[in-house]
Amino acid sequence: MFVGTYSATEIEADDKYRLLGGNDGTVIANVSETGTLKGTRCYFLFPSGSQQVNKSIGLDLPTAIHPNTYTEKQANGVYTLQGIKINDTTNLPSGIYVRNGKKFIIK
Repeated sequence: MFVGTYSATEIEADDKYRLLGGNDGTVIANVSETGTLKGTRCYFLFPSGSQQVNKSIGLDLPTAIHPNTYTEKQANGVYTLQGIKINDTTNLPSGIYVRNGKKFIIK
């Protein structure tokens, strides 16, 4: 079980408590001596007598990265400043409009 703490917590030198350790923080190690873990920290709590298994966690490898896909830019139409799409643009009344993300004025 993964346990987080808000306040200082005493943990025992027991095989049921394990912390992340190692130079890069990827090794789960048994607690070697009883002590106090500072607040806003975490630890793993295992059943007593559970056996340790070596597993590799590839933290340096990216996961689920996919290239962006782009579609051809299409004419977006003409919109009023209120965001209303104008279907017939042949006889627009005077005003400010937006086309392809740019404002234009009809006098």
